[in-house]
Amino acid sequence: MKSQLFSVERPRGALRRIWARCSCHAIIQEEKAKAVKGGEPSEPDASVPQDSERRERTTTRPSEDHSEEVEELQKQIRDLEITNRVKDMFVVQLQKDREHFELERKDYIEQLMSFNRKVGELETKLLQIESSADR
Repeated sequence: MKSQLFSVERPRGALRRIWARCSCHAIIQEEKAKAVKGGEPSEPDASVPQDSERRERTTTRPSEDHSEEVEELQKQIRDLEITNRVKDMFVVQLQKDREHFELERKDYIEQLMSFNRKVGELETKLLQIESSADR
């Protein structure tokens, strides 16, 4: 199992978590075996830290390995905040452009309709002139 752990590249700190998980698993198996044989557990229940105690210890003093990770994550958060602001600004600009193009399109449609009316009027006048010239 040891060779498998080191043969795969893992992010920093991952090996510690894997080793902790493996050692915890081994301790649990050992305690189960003792319980089946009727033996006493190796440590009394009072010495087992509660979840809240464990959390307090880990949150009060971050290690230097974690400080680099925290710093990197803070940089990523900042980059994502900037990206979101730029995206929001881009979306607002697209909405303004769309509104502008919609107004421009309406103006063009109105001009087209007025030109069509004018062409119709001119055709009617032309037909009247031709019919009066034929008489």
